[in-house]
Amino acid sequence: MRNKIYISNVSARLAITTGKLRSGRTPMNRQVEKKMEVATGQATRRGLAHSLLQWAAEAYPSDRARQILEIALRTGDARQLQHVIDAGLAPLLYHATRDTLEVVPGAWREVLKSAELTARFTHGALRDAANQVIDTCRDLGVPVTLLKGISISEQYYPAQHLRPMGDIDVLVSERDYPLVESTLLSLGYTPMADFSMGEGEPHGAPLLDPRRHVWIEIHTALFHKDARVHGNSLFGPANLARRSVASTFHGRSVLRLADELQLVYIASYWLRDLPRHRINPTLLIPLVDAVYLLNASAQSLDWNGLLDSLDNEMAIASLYLLLAQVRRYGFEERISPILARLAAGQGIVGAAELRIMNFLLDFCLVGGKQFMGSFGARHPMIESTVVDTLLTSNPFARKLLSLPWNLLFPPSVEDRYTVGYHAGRIARLVRGKRVRG
Repeated sequence: MRNKIYISNVSARLAITTGKLRSGRTPMNRQVEKKMEVATGQATRRGLAHSLLQWAAEAYPSDRARQILEIALRTGDARQLQHVIDAGLAPLLYHATRDTLEVVPGAWREVLKSAELTARFTHGALRDAANQVIDTCRDLGVPVTLLKGISISEQYYPAQHLRPMGDIDVLVSERDYPLVESTLLSLGYTPMADFSMGEGEPHGAPLLDPRRHVWIEIHTALFHKDARVHGNSLFGPANLARRSVASTFHGRSVLRLADELQLVYIASYWLRDLPRHRINPTLLIPLVDAVYLLNASAQSLDWNGLLDSLDNEMAIASLYLLLAQVRRYGFEERISPILARLAAGQGIVGAAELRIMNFLLDFCLVGGKQFMGSFGARHPMIESTVVDTLLTSNPFARKLLSLPWNLLFPPSVEDRYTVGYHAGRIARLVRGKRVRG
């Protein structure tokens, strides 16, 4: 029976691909054809990154998830592939299609294969660098907590090298930080020369591993002391100690954030970075992190405990927006009841803000399209200012009223009231008109 269904699926796929669907199908074939027609339209409209997220959202990817991804590959273009590559997700795409590489356009196959091999080599250096830091902390008697990619890649991803990362993040106590830093410096690590260490920074100057050329960030906190998510106790030292769990990393004893706190942490730095770095492709990574975390902890995640621990409005809004986005990739049943409680627990992201943010995320982040086209590319502050304004604590009507002023004088720009700043903006506008002419 399974073979018959598989043959029917393959036949329907081939027929749709060549445009030769015939009449007289059995009910089974007609059902498959209808699903595939819908899948074809969705994959074409939503793009390659959306299809990859859907594939990742299934703990055991089904035929339909693979088919949607294959359709996106067949109907996609170089822009969509470049968007996935720029996000650092080419190794994951190769992993998803490694058994059916024939569906990948020929020009893309070597690109994906090369990216996957490079990721293996790069991750090896990152792993070895992390091991040395962990060993150093062990010898000093200092507990160390793994953060971000070096923790998430091993915990949740199907293979560690599939999670892109640029450095190693670890957390130690403020008391232990000077000892760890001085010991690493004595081993030949060098601090980043142009790093500006201001008051309240969550980590010191990044240190370069001289052998592996990997940057190490030693944190004493998860966020800057002035960050909106830093208030209250959620990310405070006491709760971090309480919500960290004993684990191992390649045979070495370490600590990791509990799944519930890890999810809120992913959401919080993701939303913090949206206006800070514009909606750029690398912000797809936290979405994939959340997808794999939700899969790995499907039976163990304590939603009630998680929601009860949230005492910071910005963290609640961050989790609300992240889960509202991730829900679209196959978590509707699990996440929808949680969203109602998150919506009621904060006043930053209301229904109108959510619709606008979902559009921006679908269009720019997942779809890989430029907000306001070439004009938006020449004036990136427009996109950042819109997101910044939507994420203030003001009522939605006041956000709309303040948006024109914020676009004229972006709050995140220190010299927004100077003549020089606006002269530069006018010059970019004039150059754009000349190019179009």
